[in-house]
Amino acid sequence: MATNNVGSTQSRLAAMVTEADGVVLQPVEEAHGVGRPAGVIATYAEREYDALATEQRESWCAEGEVAARKAAVQAAGHAPAAKAASLVLSEHAHEVGEAQTSGSS
Repeated sequence: MATNNVGSTQSRLAAMVTEADGVVLQPVEEAHGVGRPAGVIATYAEREYDALATEQRESWCAEGEVAARKAAVQAAGHAPAAKAASLVLSEHAHEVGEAQTSGSS
């Protein structure tokens, strides 16, 4: 079932990339000195491109969460052992310190 989610996520991502690639803004090299009318805040192309950029940022976060899931689960599995080891070390810090100083002498 997870494979279907990843596959559908990848296909949605591919569709968004294709759609974003279809948005064309005028290249800077071809721009002319035409000012924007005072009544026009943003063009529909600018709004569309901004909306696609927002969606893309959100999909990157989701993609990162999916990629990190396996490592996060593995790390969570090691947490109890790490906590126990830390507790043992803190309880025996004095002995560990003595062993370190006697070993360096």
